Amino acid sequence: MDFIGAHHNAGATSPSARSGHPADQTGHHSWYFLPQTELYYNIFRGTRQLFYTEMGYASQEGVPPFSDMFAWARGTNNAQQAAWLAEAVRLSISTGMVRVIIVWNIDFPRYGYDPQDGYAIIRPDGSCPACETLHQVMGGG
Repeated sequence: MDFIGAHHNAGATSPSARSGHPADQTGHHSWYFLPQTELYYNIFRGTRQLFYTEMGYASQEGVPPFSDMFAWARGTNNAQQAAWLAEAVRLSISTGMVRVIIVWNIDFPRYGYDPQDGYAIIRPDGSCPACETLHQVMGGG
């Protein structure tokens, strides 16, 4: 085994947060990027890095209202989505616990109740705030 596969697509707080998620009643690690990353990394005693095959933050801004199943994401806007994706990359680099993050998603539309359009980093107006923040954190200037 080369890496530990993981998803983080239910975040509604900064990646470094350990509390404050709108849907969290118990402090469960899966609502928070860094606690989840630390737990998964330490399960293998630091011998395997994580490979996030799906990493995203749903932004309510500019898209139809999310269903009640995704009410926890209604307070997230495009600026937060952009900042949090960049922060997750910075944390991944600085901690050395994460090898790869695949951003979910680029420009997916909505199907039914599942807010795929909210996760899209290319927003309905064609802007891409996350493209700018990711470009900066990846050393693009």
